Amino acid sequence: MKTTKLTFLAVLMCLFTISFTLPSCESKTERAAENVEDEKEDVQEAQRDAQGNVAEEQAELDSARVDLAEAWMKEREDMRMELQEERVKLDTKINDLETDMKAAKADAKEDYRKAIADLREERREMDAKTDRLQNSTKANWEETKADVRQTADRVEAKLKKAGKDVKDYFKGDN
Repeated sequence: MKTTKLTFLAVLMCLFTISFTLPSCESKTERAAENVEDEKEDVQEAQRDAQGNVAEEQAELDSARVDLAEAWMKEREDMRMELQEERVKLDTKINDLETDMKAAKADAKEDYRKAIADLREERREMDAKTDRLQNSTKANWEETKADVRQTADRVEAKLKKAGKDVKDYFKGDN
């Protein structure tokens, strides 16, 4: 009987220990579940914040792209207008030379014809550059701009030369 009492006492103590340990396990499990839920909410909140930040950054990037496109188009339009002004000057000079040629002596008329032909060729090239300018893209813009600038500078120099005596128009050309 003593063994039975001891066994009974041991079983009773085990049950007593289990009864205190089991609720403790449940509360640990509940706490762990609450922690998981809290972490899940934190992750979801971080995702919402990140999505908001990404959206803001994308909006800034889109705005910068629009600004760049507008600046590029304005620069292209300004250059086109400059070429148009040069073309008007060129046409005016060609008309002036044609008028002067009518009143010129026979030996000077050949110089006028050459100068007029040269300026007309420059006008054709300028028109081609204007077309290239209109069809330029961001990818080829820098090259196109440099090419157009070179043509405009050359035309401006020839216009200055044509403003002097037509006999001197071809002096210094190679």
